[in-house]
Amino acid sequence: MVDDSSRNYVYIDLRDIEVSTQARFFAGLFEVILSNIELPSITDLFGSVSEVNKQEFQIWLQNFLSQLEGDLVIVFDHLEAIPRDSLQTLLDALKVTHKRSDKGWLITVVCGALGLAEHIVGVNSPFRGISKPVFVGDITDEHGQALLDKQLAKEKIKVSQAGQA
Repeated sequence: MVDDSSRNYVYIDLRDIEVSTQARFFAGLFEVILSNIELPSITDLFGSVSEVNKQEFQIWLQNFLSQLEGDLVIVFDHLEAIPRDSLQTLLDALKVTHKRSDKGWLITVVCGALGLAEHIVGVNSPFRGISKPVFVGDITDEHGQALLDKQLAKEKIKVSQAGQA
């Protein structure tokens, strides 16, 4: 059994990250991670940043891992929501950080449409050799309804009787 007390979790919905430029994209990732895990020394060092390039993000993430107590688990959801060039750059940055981390462990979970599998584990994938795909099969109608109800409640959407038919 894995000891979860030494893990720090961050969920990033990529639909919520600005992708107008890669610098803004990495700054958005940076801000989400900082807002979920407090490390005063890192926050003071970087403060608020509106643009971060790939190399700065990698250096920052490596520094963050070295000061963090335990592992960092980042769940990147909705990979299909970002442009392919941003996706490739993100995966490259994560691989470099994963290989260079000497103290803390970076555990990355990437979620997206099946069409993205080639980018994640294919021949040209930056994760080739250090990752494995986990395919989630079909869900039951009951589980699907529970997920739908949860999302509707989160978004405060009410479905009429006619819409439920």
